[in-house]
Amino acid sequence: MEIIKLAFHKLHYFFAVGGVIHLFAQFDLITGSELPCDYTWGQRYVLRIEYLKRRSKGIECTFDDVEKEYLDDWNKRFRKSYRDMLKNREKENNDWWV
Repeated sequence: MEIIKLAFHKLHYFFAVGGVIHLFAQFDLITGSELPCDYTWGQRYVLRIEYLKRRSKGIECTFDDVEKEYLDDWNKRFRKSYRDMLKNREKENNDWWV
């Protein structure tokens, strides 16, 4: 049964990556005019592809695991950039709201 599941995910991944929707999702992800904090359909689709890629390699995971990993990484990058912005503001003594 495990071989059938693995074959199913490999086939699904093969067709998903080669599809036109994948091309549009990549295009939306790269050139989207959304805010950085928006969670677009392109991002969710690319995460779905990542989930299928892992499953096709035999890695046991859920889509929620992959999504949580992505969102945790995004949160770390956001918090780091926020700290850097505050540090630069203090260093340059820049009160942008005044």
